[in-house]
Amino acid sequence: MNNGQTNNEAPRFAVLPTEIGKRIREARQSVRLSQEDLGGKVGLSRVTINQIENGKRKQLKAKILEDIALATNKPQSFFLSTHLAVDAIVTSNIASKPLGEILPRLWALPPKHQDRVGLFIEQVLDWYEAQVMDEK
Repeated sequence: MNNGQTNNEAPRFAVLPTEIGKRIREARQSVRLSQEDLGGKVGLSRVTINQIENGKRKQLKAKILEDIALATNKPQSFFLSTHLAVDAIVTSNIASKPLGEILPRLWALPPKHQDRVGLFIEQVLDWYEAQVMDEK
């Protein structure tokens, strides 16, 4: 399978550079790291982190995003423009606006916490289907 990369080249993300950069800045600030501190943790210079955060880098290697996610204690999905998916879900009436507002918060949780919240939501839905749906 060739997606335009050579066999030894790492996969890259080409997702709205300004959006992914904003998310990286938000994640970095949430754990009180300077650009220099984050760069040190992921093997990049402060200048490169600044370029990424300001959307000046058009592509980002998957390994760098993985390292940034680890350094900021965020799942990789936190950085990948989930608002576009949520807008599509709400616009197509698959989900209500309030549910659409909850989804990015759920996706921003670390995977372990996503699992816990997911189990809780399943229990609430089971209860809802058994109690409320039977009344109709």
